[in-house]
Amino acid sequence: MPFTKPENEHQDLIAEQAMTWFSQLQSESVSAEKKLQFLHWQAKSPLHKSAYDEILLFWNDSDFNQALTETPLSSTYKAEKIISHRRLYWLSSAMAAGFALFAIMFDPLIYLQADYQTAIGAQQQIQLSDGSSVTLNTDSALAIDFTSNERRVRLLKGEAFFAVYSNKNRPFIIDSGETETRVLGTKFIVNNNPNGDKVTVLEGLVKVSSLNHDESINIHPEQQVINSNIGLKDVTQVNFKTESAWLNKRLVYKDQSLEDVINDLGRYLPGTIIIKDSELNHYKINARLNISTPQTALLALQQTLPITITQLSPWLTIISKS
Repeated sequence: MPFTKPENEHQDLIAEQAMTWFSQLQSESVSAEKKLQFLHWQAKSPLHKSAYDEILLFWNDSDFNQALTETPLSSTYKAEKIISHRRLYWLSSAMAAGFALFAIMFDPLIYLQADYQTAIGAQQQIQLSDGSSVTLNTDSALAIDFTSNERRVRLLKGEAFFAVYSNKNRPFIIDSGETETRVLGTKFIVNNNPNGDKVTVLEGLVKVSSLNHDESINIHPEQQVINSNIGLKDVTQVNFKTESAWLNKRLVYKDQSLEDVINDLGRYLPGTIIIKDSELNHYKINARLNISTPQTALLALQQTLPITITQLSPWLTIISKS
């Protein structure tokens, strides 16, 4: 089952787009809107459908699946050797490039707008001019716009912890696209997530507004709300030590699904991680993972669960049943 090697940059770009769509659609929680966007992309050109179909063939290929069962977390050299056995060596390079682009998510607009930006796996502490402080989590970007009347911060992507200095005459506002979080003085976390912006309060009181649905709600300590495409969801009680564990280079889980754990951990690793067997998604995890060494944290899951982790390239990791 040899793949068709891209003959030019245009075809190579289509192959990268197809791989990006494939990785996104593996999640069982993928939204109907995202599925519709994929169908529009696929319908634009026969080349789009052909590129995606070839990835599906590779995914279901018997040699590939045999390699998954025989190969533990491996070096890039070993992974390339497996692929070249099927005369698909070019795909290893294309996947590396495609998933690198997808994982880094380099957006020139964000780069130009951001005053602060973190790489994958990095964190940064920022002291603002008003005495407030911000800790940016992995792969995040922030823009500062302070005036005499208000202190506005735009969370362009990613996640940030805010410790806001109180000033009743200058409200502190975080704009994360479709969500506005307004405070006077408090400590809280905002996560700008494609599936919905999440606001978690550690201290004080914040007002969270869904700009697209014209609704607002006040959030108290140890409470959390998510603003998705259907508006603000019900407020939930959370353990603030668990929610803020990333500030201490930890991720803490109690009865969380493997899918959720991998989605979180994947934010600290380059490339993308795909769970091949959907029944694994619902395995319940109780764990405390050290994200200062995220690759080791990933291996720890393999030691405690009936799973096999296979690294096909520095940018693509597959999780399958043992």
